[in-house]
Amino acid sequence: MKNKKVETNSLFFSMTLEFLETYLPLQLGRSPKTTKSYRDSLTVFRRYLFDSQHLSVAVFKFDDCSPEMHSGFYHLFKGKR
Repeated sequence: MKNKKVETNSLFFSMTLEFLETYLPLQLGRSPKTTKSYRDSLTVFRRYLFDSQHLSVAVFKFDDCSPEMHSGFYHLFKGKR
């Protein structure tokens, strides 16, 4: 059986470091507090993927972000507040 390779540019979490460290603060001029808030939310989302959906960040792609996934995360996140 051949190993399935996932293109790095299609992996959701491969883009988050650049988004948090370059795009938000440098291109959009967002504050460090805003960046921290986004980072914290992405951490909660990552935990949701692993704990509830049994998905690893190593294989989670942009195409995997379905409306059902967003809805499940939203309801879980809303319930913890």
